[in-house]
Amino acid sequence: ASGVDDIVILAPDPATVPAAWPYLARGGVLNIFAGFPDRDRAVLPVDFYDLHYRNATVISTSGTDPEAMSAALADSVAGRFDANRNVAAVGGIDAIRAGMDATATGTLPGRVVIFPQRRGELTPVDRW
Repeated sequence: ASGVDDIVILAPDPATVPAAWPYLARGGVLNIFAGFPDRDRAVLPVDFYDLHYRNATVISTSGTDPEAMSAALADSVAGRFDANRNVAAVGGIDAIRAGMDATATGTLPGRVVIFPQRRGELTPVDRW
């Protein structure tokens, strides 16, 4: 199969979604993770025939707009809350598949953080 299995859109620009679509492999997952700043301009055309026969999955894992994300980041930097309390497990580059599987199945009670510059298995934070 040609294309990539997983694409994560991190840019808050709706034009990135149709630009990424041709690169998605059959059976792939397109994750729209970024919040778009203008709902009226975030309408995306969907070719349901192609979606169905490509056996693709399109998900959106963030309902937060960019302003709310910026405010949360500012609160974290200011020490008003600790985002690390949401982390359930960490791992190195070797743990990517296990982290994705744990996230997809909901087997961990929080987020998974992967450190791509390190090696290592997925490890619950209480054992790290």
